[in-house]
Amino acid sequence: MQEIESARLVLKRVQEEDFEFLQSFLSVPEHTRFLPMRGPYPMEQVQKFYIDRTEHWKKYHFGTYILHWKSSNQKIGYCGLEHTRGTECIQVLYGVTQSQWQQGIATEAAWQSIQLGFQKLDLPIIYGVVVPQNVASVNIFKKLGMTPDNTVDFYGKDVDYYSISQEKYLENTEAE
Repeated sequence: MQEIESARLVLKRVQEEDFEFLQSFLSVPEHTRFLPMRGPYPMEQVQKFYIDRTEHWKKYHFGTYILHWKSSNQKIGYCGLEHTRGTECIQVLYGVTQSQWQQGIATEAAWQSIQLGFQKLDLPIIYGVVVPQNVASVNIFKKLGMTPDNTVDFYGKDVDYYSISQEKYLENTEAE
């Protein structure tokens, strides 16, 4: 699971050489306005973000990938599955550079992550967490077949929760 390919993307496991990309990504206000810091990340938070991603890989053997254009290998974002706040619940997370917005990249990458979660990791359910004002992510969750879920509360009431079960995923993929 070191690499995943989709039609346009290669998803590569977060590595040491990705720190600079993450630092650059997390310093852009538009990229971070819906993330927990609600704005650009100071260096110590970038380091924590990076360490959390790499430690997750070490502990669970899956996690967040850096998104690369297949045609040029340019880094354009991140996406993956991770445990949520020390629980056994798994959430999909992603971010794409602003210059690449509205091209379906986040949906494509998140779909690859969900497929991995259900087909290879045999997860029973995958969650999504979104600030309600982040209409783009709400739409992505809906495209992925996720529905609102008020049975969980990982981060408080300022965010909305979505989920898709393996059963629903299988129904959706069989219908295609």
